[in-house]
Amino acid sequence: MNKLTKTETILVDQYFLKHNIRSFDYAMFRIAVANTLPSWRSEQLASDSVYTGNVPFAYIDYLENLVNDQKV
Repeated sequence: MNKLTKTETILVDQYFLKHNIRSFDYAMFRIAVANTLPSWRSEQLASDSVYTGNVPFAYIDYLENLVNDQKV
């Protein structure tokens, strides 16, 4: 299971704020990750969805932190 580190979460958060993203879904999350992190890391975070067809744990964890308003 891969999830975003504290620094990566901050970078993704800043991407959403900087680009004034008003809708949030898995596709926007993938775009933010791809545009802020190195390609090897974004592929690593998406790897479990590629093989299983499921939503990756990184996205679920990011949503849980966002909804619960927890500090990462």
